[in-house]
Order: sequence, then C-alpha cells, then structure tokens
Amino acid sequence: MKLIHAILVMVLLPLAFSSCFAADYIIDVRSNQEYASGHVENSLNIVHSEIVKGVAMNDIKKDDTIYLYCFSGKRAQLAKSALENAGYTNVISLGGYEDAMLYFQKHPLENK
Repeated sequence: MKLIHAILVMVLLPLAFSSCFAADYIIDVRSNQEYASGHVENSLNIVHSEIVKGVAMNDIKKDDTIYLYCFSGKRAQLAKSALENAGYTNVISLGGYEDAMLYFQKHPLENK
C-alpha cells in the first residue's frame, strides 16, 4: 500500500504543481502590419499560419492559457484549431481586436 501511495504522489504531485505555474499569453494572429497599427497591450504577434511553430518558439507550454484574436475572429479560430490539434489544452479565441480589447478591460490578466 505504501508503494502505491508513493507512486501516486510521484505521478500526481508534479501534475498538480504544473497547473499552478501555467502562464497566460495573449496572441494577435493578424499580419505584422495590422499588429503595428494597434494591438492589445503585452500581446505577442504570431501570424495565424505560423501559430504552432511560433508558440513553440516562444516556449509556451501546452497547458498555458492562450488567448487569441485577429480582426474579425476567423483567423483566431483557425489558429485555435491548429493549436488544439497540436495538443494545446487551454486555447481561447476572443474573436476580433475590439472584442479582445473589451475582454481585457473587464478581465485584466495578473501575470502579464
């Protein structure tokens, strides 16, 4: 019984702590030009067609929370699907730029 308990602790404890340290990321999936014309504060710019590669290059973990937005929501939804297919588990499409601005005015992120 003690062995089973020890194994459970060794397996489950790291999982519990990993979610405690999950980070939040805001990603603008529009073009570089669109991003330069205005973007959500502290957001990264990763073009939707390069989202999986760009997220990996930024060391974003698969259990981190990723907020996506674009101009109208279509590219954000495509990026969300691509990330989920790549194993990312906490991806939220906020829709368009104005939707994202309103969202973060009402729900500011603490670690950004």
